Amino acid sequence: MSEDKEGVKFMAGRYVIGGMRMKWAIIAILLLILLGSASAISSANINAGEKAQYIEGIDVSHWQGDIDWNQVYQDGYRFAFVKATEGTNYVDDKFEDNMNNGSSAGLYMGAYHFAHPDSNSANSEADFFISVITPYLKNGYLVPVLDLEDGSSLGKSALSQWVNDFMNRIYEKTGLTGIVYTNSNYANNYLDSSVTQWPLWIAHYRVSEPNTGVWNSWYFWQYDDKGSVSGISGDVDLDHYNGNVQSLYDNFVIHENKPINLTYYDRKAAVGYASRWWNSRNPHYNDYSSSGGDCADFVSQALIAGGLSLWRGYDGDGGGVYSDSNGTIPYCDYLHDNLVKYQDTKFAYVTSSNFTVPDWLEVGDVIIFGDASGDHWKHATIVVYRNGNEVGVAAHTADVWNKSISDFFPSEFDRINYYHINDGKKNMTTIFSVTANALNVRVGPSTDYQVIGTISNGEKYVAFDSYTDSQGHKWWKFFYDDRVAWCASWYTEEISGEIVMINVTSWLNVRSDPGTSYKIVGKAYHGMLFAKVGSEYNSSEGRTWYEIYYSSSVNWIAGEYTSDVPEFNLFLFSIIIALGIITKLRREKLS
Repeated sequence: MSEDKEGVKFMAGRYVIGGMRMKWAIIAILLLILLGSASAISSANINAGEKAQYIEGIDVSHWQGDIDWNQVYQDGYRFAFVKATEGTNYVDDKFEDNMNNGSSAGLYMGAYHFAHPDSNSANSEADFFISVITPYLKNGYLVPVLDLEDGSSLGKSALSQWVNDFMNRIYEKTGLTGIVYTNSNYANNYLDSSVTQWPLWIAHYRVSEPNTGVWNSWYFWQYDDKGSVSGISGDVDLDHYNGNVQSLYDNFVIHENKPINLTYYDRKAAVGYASRWWNSRNPHYNDYSSSGGDCADFVSQALIAGGLSLWRGYDGDGGGVYSDSNGTIPYCDYLHDNLVKYQDTKFAYVTSSNFTVPDWLEVGDVIIFGDASGDHWKHATIVVYRNGNEVGVAAHTADVWNKSISDFFPSEFDRINYYHINDGKKNMTTIFSVTANALNVRVGPSTDYQVIGTISNGEKYVAFDSYTDSQGHKWWKFFYDDRVAWCASWYTEEISGEIVMINVTSWLNVRSDPGTSYKIVGKAYHGMLFAKVGSEYNSSEGRTWYEIYYSSSVNWIAGEYTSDVPEFNLFLFSIIIALGIITKLRREKLS
C-alpha cells in the first residue's frame, strides 16, 4: 500500500516473513474454532455457532498499473481499497479508473489516504482527502481509510492525537466512521489505546494471526504483500475481511441509512410541522396573529422545524429576527430577503399574465403571494401538495390546510413568488455534552441573539452544523426541542455515543416517561437528531423507549419511530475486547 508521492516504494516498519496464503488461512480458521472465539466483530457479523469465514480483497495504487477488474472479480475477490491521496497535494493517477472500473466489475471499492503526520495537520490532510473522494462517498462504496505508516517521530501521544483528529474530521465532514490501516510495528509501539475507538485494518504478513498491538481485534487484515491475482501484473497486497459479505455490507459499505444522506433541509419535517400547527399556535413561539405577521411567522416555524436557521435576517445581521420572535421572521418581505440572500434557494415569480408553476417546486417549498404593482410580498404559505399545476398550501392568518393556490390567485393576489429550498446535506453529526452549569441557548450564533432556553452540565445534544464568529469562537447548531438553536461550543465537549433520527410522516410525541400514558411534553419531526442517552422496554406496550434530552430535560420517544445514525459502537467494541482477552487467556492455558 505504501508509496511516497515521488513514486519510491518503501516499507515502514512492516513485518515481512515468508509463507503461504491458503495454508495460514486454514490454520487460522481451525485455531478460531478450536479456541471457541467466534470473532463476532459486529452485531451484523457471524451468528453464534456459525463458523468464522473471511472475504477476500486487495489494495492497489498506480504501482499495479492498468487492472482488469473483471478478472479480479472472477478470481474471487469482493472488495478493494484504492490509493486516492497522500499528504495535502498528491492524487494517485489511477485512483478514478480503479474506483470506477472496480465498482463496475462488482467489487466494493474504497479509498485510502497515505498520511504524513510529521509534516501536516490532521485537518489539512483530511480536508484534502475528502475533496478528492467525495464523488465516491455514496451508496455501494466502502467508507474512507487512513493509511498510517509514517509519523513515529511525533511520539506515541501526539501521533495518536493526530490519528483521532483526522478520523474525527472525516466523521464531521462526511458522517462516516472511517477505518485506520497500520502495521503491527506502529500498532504496538507508536499508538496508544485512544485510537482503538476506530475499526482496525492491520498489516502483518505471512503469520497465522496478526499482532494488533493496542487493538484487541481486527476487521481487515493485510496478510501478504506479494500476492498474485488474475488481471494484475506483478505483486499485489492481499486482504481478509473478518466476516461474511452481509457483515461487510452492514458495517463498512455506505448505504441509505448512513448519516451522509441526512438532508440539511428536511421538507418532510416542515410539512409535518405545518400539519400539526396550521390551525393552532405553538407556545414555543410568539403569537403574531393580531399584528399582521402571523403568516410569515408560521412559515418560518415550519422552515426551522425542517432544519433551517433564519438568524441572518434580511440584512445579514439579524434584521427582522426580533428579540421576542424566538428565531422566526414574522414579516413576508423580510422572509423573502432571507430566503433569496442567505438560504440555498431558487426563486421565481409570475403574474396573472404569465401564470405557470415551475417544474422545480416541491412539497415543503414556500409561496408568498403579493401584488404585481405595489407590495410584492403579502401572504406567506408553505406547499403541502403538488400535482402538476395543482398546488395546495398551508397558512396562518386564514388558518388553512391544502388550500389551492387558485383560491388566492388571481382573485385576491396577482403575483406569486415561488421559493425552492435545496435539500442539501448535513455535513456533520457530532454529539456534544455541556460542561457549564448553565449554558444559554440562542436563536443565532452570537450573544446578540435572543435566549430561548438554557442547558446544563452533562446534557447531550447533536450538532449538525457549526459557525465560527469573528472572534474565532465556534457555535453549535442543534435541535434544542422542536426548534433549531445555537450554543457556544467552548462550554461543551465532543463525545461519542448513539444518535437517533426521528423517522415519521407527521410528528412524534415526546413524553415525560417511557410510555404512552405519560405526559406529552413536546413534538419532534422527521429528520431531527437527538443523542440517545438510555433506553427502557415497556412490557405492557411491547415497545422500547429512548431517553433523550429535549428542551433541557430528560424525556422519552418511542424507539420504533426512529432510525439509528450509524456510529462506531463502543459497547460492541468492549465485547470484542473481552472476547479477545478470553481468547488470549484460553490460548495461554492451552499452551
